[in-house]
Amino acid sequence: DLVASFTPDMPASQIANMHTLFNICTTLVILPFGNLLAKFAEKLLPDKKSNSEPVSIASLNEEFGRGRTTLGSSAVQTDLLAKEVEHMIRLAGENTEKCFNAIINKDLEMLSEIEKTEEIIDRMNKEISQYISKIIVHSNNKTNAISIEKYFLITGNAERIGDHALNIGGYLNTIIKKSIGFSEQAIDELNKMRDITSKAVDLILNRKVDTTEWLCEISAIEQQIDDMTVNYRESHLERMRQGLCTEEACLLYSELLTDFERIGDHALNIAQAYSKISLND
Repeated sequence: DLVASFTPDMPASQIANMHTLFNICTTLVILPFGNLLAKFAEKLLPDKKSNSEPVSIASLNEEFGRGRTTLGSSAVQTDLLAKEVEHMIRLAGENTEKCFNAIINKDLEMLSEIEKTEEIIDRMNKEISQYISKIIVHSNNKTNAISIEKYFLITGNAERIGDHALNIGGYLNTIIKKSIGFSEQAIDELNKMRDITSKAVDLILNRKVDTTEWLCEISAIEQQIDDMTVNYRESHLERMRQGLCTEEACLLYSELLTDFERIGDHALNIAQAYSKISLND
């Protein structure tokens, strides 16, 4: 018996050797039962599902509904909200680019992609809005609450960008059904609309340390979109006078310009809300 072998006057080196021998013997005894002990430990101390699977806004809403988590008190949860909102903006931006390409190339397959992405954007808007409403109710931090409210405004504007992108893409059905064609000048204008809106979304997703300078850049782009809309309407009217486009094409292009202008407005709203978050963080 190893324990019985220890005596008060035993040298320290001998005690150390006996201790090492004891550890080796113990390991050899329990080694065959390692897997069983591991499974037993898992049953006693089960790992939370969130540790092994990605956390999502939807799962947090569900956990909160069951009383298993507290919203608004975790920096990790707030960081998750910021990333989900950015993801939503990115999807709306991608749809905006695709909608112009669908019109230019008369690509119905791309329109189908736009519609599927819009469904995702709508679902994210609902989930994020529910999450934010719960955080606002349960948050005791005034500064944090202001930032959360701004995220709510950002989410709403991102959803509206997605709506306008879907509107633009939706014109393709009419274009194909009525065999509507655009002049080379109109196609060039559509390409420029696509490029400027993509630039606005890219700037939103790449905020700079100097928030004032960053906001000025996006404000300048929004003004450029307004100017382009005015100029394109004038060009559009001139094409009408010259009989270079059909009545259906005229009406459709006018609607398209309205959606284009609204996208710029919502992009600026998002940037202004983000600037407030930076000031309060």
